[in-house]
Amino acid sequence: MDTYRFANVVDGQSSTAIALALVLVGLLAWHEPVQAIEAAEARCPDGLGWTQLALPDNHGKGDIPADLLDVAASSLAVGWIYAADSRGLYRSDDCGATWKAVSMGPSLSTGGQQPFTGPVRSLAFVHPQHLYVGADYQPMMSTSDGGATWNYGKELIGQSARRPEGWIYAHSRVIVASPSNDQVAYAQMHIGLGSESGNTGLGRTSDGGLTWELVQDGIVPTVQAVSPSNSQQVYALSGRSLLRSYDGGRSFTALSEIPCLVNDCSEVAVVRIGAVSGLVWAASRSGSVYQSADGGQNWAALTTSPGGMSIRQFAVIAGPDERLVILADDGSLWLYRDPGTGG
Repeated sequence: MDTYRFANVVDGQSSTAIALALVLVGLLAWHEPVQAIEAAEARCPDGLGWTQLALPDNHGKGDIPADLLDVAASSLAVGWIYAADSRGLYRSDDCGATWKAVSMGPSLSTGGQQPFTGPVRSLAFVHPQHLYVGADYQPMMSTSDGGATWNYGKELIGQSARRPEGWIYAHSRVIVASPSNDQVAYAQMHIGLGSESGNTGLGRTSDGGLTWELVQDGIVPTVQAVSPSNSQQVYALSGRSLLRSYDGGRSFTALSEIPCLVNDCSEVAVVRIGAVSGLVWAASRSGSVYQSADGGQNWAALTTSPGGMSIRQFAVIAGPDERLVILADDGSLWLYRDPGTGG
């Protein structure tokens, strides 16, 4: 197994540390053998540039593909991807070559009498078995065993308007987890049941999703990523402006403006950080992909999507040669591997 280089992106400075111990600790905490990590990397496509992936089959509905809403990848285990759609969750441990449906547990809106089937709006994970989920008509959800059992966030510190039964109905559209401590995650909260209007704000958990603290109330920048080396350092977006927080999301300051391409000055959709490389990646609504090697201060345009398709979401897949798994607005799923980093 490779010894990975985990980068410190505080103030744009890059320092290295031996991360093999971190990887081994993560592997010992879950039940898949080490060979699964190595095999997953071997099964990731070798091609450079853009490669289209097959979609999950919509929970066994034959040739009807899933209508995906979000996608996330692990910064610990190579090739692990979760995807969400209007009916629930799917998992791949081989870079999207094959998929399995993941049980979502009971639906609390039915008193636990029926299984929850979606829609899932957002998800994030670092450890392959520990997943955070935001969904309609459910509290904030988390699992530490790959979906065999689920926890529901019952407390939102700093939020007084709680439902009588105590659950947080926070149908979050964005969740990001800390690569250095997967017990820490941030979520863009929409407090209310399902699509009902409610308070908004930025929530934070430090106990794996059991409780959430509202660190900012009201309209806040859209949280995007957590520094690989510091769970208090959070990145957010406002239009094409990248913002950074050093205090766990309580305040943000402007870091940089992501540049426009000649024919693309559309809103930036997503920003992510590679936990191994420390590279910061960004994608615009119109399909342009950017990269920063100095913590998000300066940017270079890398590529545009095939046919100029709009990008809805993407995640960075761990590994010596980082790949992006990209979800387009048309529902297609892609892998992107930068020709400048692969051989």
